[in-house]
Order: sequence, then structure tokens, then C-alpha cells
Amino acid sequence: IARNDRGEVLASQATLEEAIASPFFAEACACTRAVRLGIQMGARKVEIEGDALWILRTLADKERGSLTEGLGGT
Repeated sequence: IARNDRGEVLASQATLEEAIASPFFAEACACTRAVRLGIQMGARKVEIEGDALWILRTLADKERGSLTEGLGGT
């Protein structure tokens, strides 16, 4: 679910994945989709919330440069 800074729903997306081996991989896929959706919507900032803290930290550490560049450097 994509929300603006006032908490209003801007978009939502659901995907059925048949070949996901673990909840960690599912969370990583969801994070990737969320960032792509934000870019498509022209967002200057995207906050990701999720249940798998390890995935969120790993993605933030490894992709920080490329993700922030794709969002206009913010």
C-alpha cells in the first residue's frame, strides 16, 4: 500500500508468486516492488515498512546508493 505523508492511500498492489522459497525472499521482492512503484509514481522519498528487519537492513546497506539515485538523490 502506498500512502502519502497524510496517510492517504495512493495505490496498492498484490502479486501472487508461485516460486518463492522463503519469507525472506518474499519480503525482498515486496521491497523491490515498493521502490519501483514509488519511482513510477514520481516519489522523491520512499519509506519501506516490513516484518523482516534483516531484509530491510540488507537492502538499505547494499542498495542505498542506487536506490537514492533512482529517487532523485533524496
